[in-house]
Amino acid sequence: MPRALYFPNFASSEQCDSIIEMARERLEPSTVALRKGETRASTEGIRTSSGMFIKANEDETGILDVIEEKIARATKIPRSHFEDFNVLRYEIGQRYASHYDAFNSVEFGLQENPRVATFLLYLTEVPEGGETIFPFENGMNMDGSYNYKDCVGLKVKPRKGDGLLFYSLFLNGSIDPVSILPYPPCDHNFLVDNDACRPLILHLHNN
Repeated sequence: MPRALYFPNFASSEQCDSIIEMARERLEPSTVALRKGETRASTEGIRTSSGMFIKANEDETGILDVIEEKIARATKIPRSHFEDFNVLRYEIGQRYASHYDAFNSVEFGLQENPRVATFLLYLTEVPEGGETIFPFENGMNMDGSYNYKDCVGLKVKPRKGDGLLFYSLFLNGSIDPVSILPYPPCDHNFLVDNDACRPLILHLHNN
């Protein structure tokens, strides 16, 4: 199983709506970290969402400060180990191809502050699709024949205000292969609010 914890009702509906509004006018096309030898052109289509980054202290409403402190208490990881918040918007048909949230130093170079875990807060919910999926749960589907379009694996359906924490690294610093995930995992269309599914993502470091 992936090392993951689910937090129902982690944020209120009003808090989620406020985060969406503060991000709405600042969204830009999402990018990906480049492996050695890759270019923006060669990675086009891997991640087609839009998003924005914001620090908790940049939010004049104080909501992100409250959320960040709550995440720190829940994870037992100090706020000084957190990256900026990343608010993402997935419109119909958009996706993030299969990836690890941690970076392999062989592919991406030495990481001074390895990314240990990710906390994902669902800001909306959708009638179909949009799940976070862990296709290799319990070591299954790892023989190289897995088809991501089949959407097989441990699925977490987005529910507004719910949180999901999952760990990408083992204690020895190596990447947990079961933590691979695509987002959204399936090519279903989904429709909510302004034709979009929105999560709030916070990455956590070990130092």
